[in-house]
Amino acid sequence: MERLSKVAEWFDLNREKITLVAGGIGVVFSLLGIRLGLPFDWAWFTIVLCGLPIVWGAAVAIYEEFDVKADLLVSLALIAAVAIGEVFAAAEIAFIMQLGAMLEEFTVSKAQAGIERLVKSTDPGNAKIVSFADRWATWIVVIALLAAVSTYVVTGEIIQAVTILVVFCPCALVLATPAAIMAAISNASQHGFLVRRGNIMERLAKV
Repeated sequence: MERLSKVAEWFDLNREKITLVAGGIGVVFSLLGIRLGLPFDWAWFTIVLCGLPIVWGAAVAIYEEFDVKADLLVSLALIAAVAIGEVFAAAEIAFIMQLGAMLEEFTVSKAQAGIERLVKSTDPGNAKIVSFADRWATWIVVIALLAAVSTYVVTGEIIQAVTILVVFCPCALVLATPAAIMAAISNASQHGFLVRRGNIMERLAKV
């Protein structure tokens, strides 16, 4: 029982890494046409592991807070790609999003580790640039939806409409801002400056 408990604890701590590796294997196998005797494309493996959590998170955010964010656009792109039979494209989107989220978490965790001995309540979320990025992400989602629908109405090509949903995704904008704030706070701590709030970094830039 103790060994099983340790295995379960290890799996819980490394869940995202395991999911990312497994999703990457699914993408590679699908690209190479490897089936290993299975009756389905390995892209479905990646879609379930990496894509379903994104769709679920977007649905919960819409239902509970009516929060229109980048995950909604990604979810629509995933669903649309699957609907038109482009399962590899859907798997690729899901894998890239999982990779991006993991890189963001790694960057933030590394920055927090540098200031942990000074404070643990450091918060990048109240920086104006973060809320500004979130607002722009919402508008980009709306514009992307309108552009995709308009493209389909004009051209009648669903693939072109889905392509717009994917290309318009503002994930880099949303992921980069809090990570940049945390990295700046960590760098300041290494030079002897303790900064607990993201908006302080913005004010320091004007000093």
